[in-house]
Amino acid sequence: MSRPRVLGLSARLAILTALLAVVLVLAGNQIALTWSQRLHVDEDRREATSIATTLASYLMSVAPTGDLDSLAGAFATWDRSDISGADATVYVLLGDNLAPLPSGTETAPPPLDALSVAAFAGRSLQVAFRAGPDAAWRLAVPLGGGQSGAGPAPYGVLRVTVPTQRLADLAAERQRTYLLAIASALLVALSVAWLTARWAGRPLGELGRAMAHAHGGPGPAPEAQESATPALR
Repeated sequence: MSRPRVLGLSARLAILTALLAVVLVLAGNQIALTWSQRLHVDEDRREATSIATTLASYLMSVAPTGDLDSLAGAFATWDRSDISGADATVYVLLGDNLAPLPSGTETAPPPLDALSVAAFAGRSLQVAFRAGPDAAWRLAVPLGGGQSGAGPAPYGVLRVTVPTQRLADLAAERQRTYLLAIASALLVALSVAWLTARWAGRPLGELGRAMAHAHGGPGPAPEAQESATPALR
């Protein structure tokens, strides 16, 4: 029975180097993508917060005491000129309950959510992220009153939803980048294997054969030659 063929030292070194190249390329790509996604998430949060707080400041400057007509007019003006793609709803305190600001449109406003209630009760900005295909930042800003429990109570709350299409684009880009990274890693691995076999294959092969010869043990010693003269035999 023939013995199974064992890979030489040069071949094993080439395979190991190729695997290391694949790991390094994929790991570097993963680190870069994770860092890029984190930066985009932070940037989207800051942008959404800026949109919500700017709109809240504008509404409170026009209607500092919560006059419904002034508030509705200011909100309608913002809605016509907004280019951010944000969806905003104003809830005002009518009696003991928060109710959507009358807008005069046929579109039914979204119901009051827990985030808006928390912002109104705590008199502070509330931020939450909604994951999924329609990922978005959800923000609620109290309108009027003092902050952190000081002064009069707010007269309403502004809820803003800012879609994060950038995150969806980033996820699609991440899939494409992974495919390119895998292809690049395979190309690097093949190049490294070829260079290793070409440059280091011959000396490593000779070293392997020398080690195999040494492992086989010393060969039979040559016969001693007689050098004595016939007179001494």
